[in-house]
Amino acid sequence: MDDLTKKIILKLKEEFEKSNSSARSLGSAVGVSHTTITRMFSFETIPNFDIVVKISKELNVDLFK
Repeated sequence: MDDLTKKIILKLKEEFEKSNSSARSLGSAVGVSHTTITRMFSFETIPNFDIVVKISKELNVDLFK
């Protein structure tokens, strides 16, 4: 996993933790399982770009700041 991918996932993870949402509810909102969310935030899997965009929209995260 490259540094840019890690930074993006870390940014999403930080906002996810602030949101008090569950992995199950976030996964449901973006169309993936809660396991996928958990594995992504623990750096066990690399999400595809579509999922990153959906998660960023759901968490109101601007990935370009």
